[in-house]
Amino acid sequence: MAFGFALVALGGVEAFLRKREASIRQSDRLDAGLIRHDPLLGWALAPRSEGRHAHHDYQALYHIDETGFRAGGWSPAAARAGKLHAFVGDSFTFGLGVNDSQTFTSLLNHQRATNAAFINCGIPGFSTDQEALMIERDVLPLKPDQVWVVVCLVNDLVDNLHPYPMQANRQKPHFELVGEELLLRNTPVPIDPVDPRARRSDLLGEILGADFSRQSWRRIAEGRYVIFRALSENLLPPPDVSGALDNRNRKSLDLFFALMARSIRAVESQGARFGLILMPGRSLIEKPASISGQYQRYLEANLLTWAKARRLPAINLVAALSNARGAGASPLFFPHDGHLTPLGHEEVARALAAEIP
Repeated sequence: MAFGFALVALGGVEAFLRKREASIRQSDRLDAGLIRHDPLLGWALAPRSEGRHAHHDYQALYHIDETGFRAGGWSPAAARAGKLHAFVGDSFTFGLGVNDSQTFTSLLNHQRATNAAFINCGIPGFSTDQEALMIERDVLPLKPDQVWVVVCLVNDLVDNLHPYPMQANRQKPHFELVGEELLLRNTPVPIDPVDPRARRSDLLGEILGADFSRQSWRRIAEGRYVIFRALSENLLPPPDVSGALDNRNRKSLDLFFALMARSIRAVESQGARFGLILMPGRSLIEKPASISGQYQRYLEANLLTWAKARRLPAINLVAALSNARGAGASPLFFPHDGHLTPLGHEEVARALAAEIP
């Protein structure tokens, strides 16, 4: 009888957790009109638009300026009084979940002296292939003095391999590396959404291969039961996968480096400078021993080595955010959405202000 009661109780907890997860997913609401289809990039921000974003974790309002990028305390005319820094990236750079004045680019514009301006060229959901194309078409015409590519260590590199991202129901361009040549595929990008049967949701499977998820009883249980996933993440030590990462991810690294080389050539041909910024995800800061944390450490080491060999400036935000969390600061990442909180953006702005000449 006790065993039966225990099963009923576990079933009730599982049902509650599933319902809660579904409620959080369904709470995500973004006003229509902020994002438009783009035949080259897949999607882009609509110039002179605005939109409210409601989520279980936040309420935010986004404004897009006349350049098609997020508003944030700069103007093309004012920027020419000094150096213009363009930050190219995904939703972490865009500032998903925070208001215009709370993004790290906006904070830099208000904290720094007037001899520099900072433009937020982040587009939610973008990966490096889209960013490379956007730099050439949309960013360089703004005549920046410095272009920074902000690499999200969580999923940017795996998304480069596919014609659709993990976290958006839209198609995108992608490059195939044949020898040393980059071949552009899936362009013009179809406006049709991604076939639900083709969606990718298993990041660990992308990092370690489908067999990792199919053959591990722990991964199977985590995929089936919310309660087991919660217990596993908090009570069981994560497996050490560091030795298996290189074989699985060498292709995505080679493609990423080829895309960066293309962007460097484009930027330097306009007389501007190029640099990298490494943006960690929540798992690396809060649970560095997790599989996602191990993967991000692997990318961190490879990207820094590559940048150093080419004498490229590279700003690593991992230490700054780890130190801020260790100091007992309020959460740097939203608990369910996973993007930077206003405090997280403040810490990023503080670290960049110390590193950017």
